[in-house]
Amino acid sequence: MSNPRFGVFILPDNQNQGTLESILIECAETKYSDLLKSATKYIEEIDQTKLTTKDLKDFHKPAGRNKAIISTISSILKPGKAIQVSIQDNKWINEESVRLHSMTLIKDFINDLINGNN
Repeated sequence: MSNPRFGVFILPDNQNQGTLESILIECAETKYSDLLKSATKYIEEIDQTKLTTKDLKDFHKPAGRNKAIISTISSILKPGKAIQVSIQDNKWINEESVRLHSMTLIKDFINDLINGNN
């Protein structure tokens, strides 16, 4: 019986704190740069004074802004669908984005884990 392999990878680059959305923003720059600019502008221009503290609770979390930007892009690409559907069906992961530093690190981590390297 073989021992199961496991590992821990800290998003986005195994060194800095982040989330999946940190990586998706990098990926969006490769394929959806116009949508990324528009979504970022939209999020930045929201008049937060018109919203309650409760409304903004998740937005003000460390990853809240990035999550809002990615959700906005996803809502254009796949209205009413979860971000997972957009990642699967759209071009978040593409020829260019797989060469991004963070994506290469994730790919190498998974390959090392599967192949028993380390």
